[in-house]
Amino acid sequence: MSLRASSLLVTSVLLACGADGAPSFEEPTSSASVIAGESDAENTATVLVQSAFSRCSGVLVARQGATGFVLTAAHCKDPTRVFVTSSRQACDEAAPSCVELAVDRFARNPSWIDGARGNDVMVIQVSGLAGTEAVVPMGEPDGFGVGTPIELSGFGLSNDANGELVDLGERRRAFTEVATVTPNGWPEGLAFAWHQSFDGPLGGGCSGDSGGPLYVGSGADKRVAGIFSSAYCDKDGLAARLSHSTPFVEAFIAGAPLPAPEESCDTCIASHLGDGSCDTQLDACGDDQACLDADSCYEVCDDDTCRAECLSASPSYVALATCLEAGCDAVCSGQAPGSGGGGGYGGAGAGAGGGGGTGSGDGPVRAEGEGDGCSTSARRAPSGLGLLLGCALLLARRPRGQRGPRKYSSSSAKS
Repeated sequence: MSLRASSLLVTSVLLACGADGAPSFEEPTSSASVIAGESDAENTATVLVQSAFSRCSGVLVARQGATGFVLTAAHCKDPTRVFVTSSRQACDEAAPSCVELAVDRFARNPSWIDGARGNDVMVIQVSGLAGTEAVVPMGEPDGFGVGTPIELSGFGLSNDANGELVDLGERRRAFTEVATVTPNGWPEGLAFAWHQSFDGPLGGGCSGDSGGPLYVGSGADKRVAGIFSSAYCDKDGLAARLSHSTPFVEAFIAGAPLPAPEESCDTCIASHLGDGSCDTQLDACGDDQACLDADSCYEVCDDDTCRAECLSASPSYVALATCLEAGCDAVCSGQAPGSGGGGGYGGAGAGAGGGGGTGSGDGPVRAEGEGDGCSTSARRAPSGLGLLLGCALLLARRPRGQRGPRKYSSSSAKS
């Protein structure tokens, strides 16, 4: 769980972002301490999701006998195993405290595509439950909105007393509150965002926390309101709101046909992120701290006046927005970024993550999958601009070891 420091050492390469190589983080020492976060012994429903090359977090939301259903982020790689544990070391040592669950099948929300952050939710069916594992169902309290307290839980990166990112390899949690239920100008119900800081008092998530739960309430009333999607580790974070994905999750659990994908402005803009047409603007924004700050600012704004102020602070941000939305006027006209399209079941074959494969496997998923890249954020400005930023810009385009805030929207590379 990531929290604010005076300076932040960040790798530029994450395997889940489609880059080669593994990030290098300092090993924690006995003096390592996490500011505004803590070890999480309470939320045992928070699980570790493993793929062939990366890790994510997840949460067990339903159980039917020895079968369970885990939620994680759609941008995470195709899952191969799920572990009920509080420590990765316990799993590495095959300790009894780590229980491995087999992956039977999985699906990404049909209204998510690689490169978009709307509907960033995946469901995994697992087997091998003993029946005693904790389950926290989906839900949110009446009046959920700005100011609602939320609790993040996951296996992501943290920082030590020296302000360096470390991988503690344990389940951790942090506390913050909802800053907006219309991040990026999206229609209410799709996602929510919050402020987070290494200095506290508001904590948050970072790389490896993707797919982790955003809990609301406590005790028997605790529910999962969202799934962690991405964050500027020292500035803000965003989660997919589960109330928007409930029909998809319920259909998957019931074995029913999944809802039809919804096309949107978010989908169209996402298609421009990887086609090379806006590389000049992407590079310019990546080299401009004001542009990155504007991106973070825009995400957590709760009204159009605030968003307009964010845009006015960075001409390069506006230039990138204009380029990325080119050709999307028809679908974006009068529409805030919403859902994407694609998705589908993945089984024991190469279940392609955006376009989706079909079928259910006889055991753990073994293929890498193709839709495992970074989920990015779509922006909608009052003037009609849209913007996508995220891992492709803020990680892959930055030299290893460069300091400064980074946006993570991916799983943590396998050590």
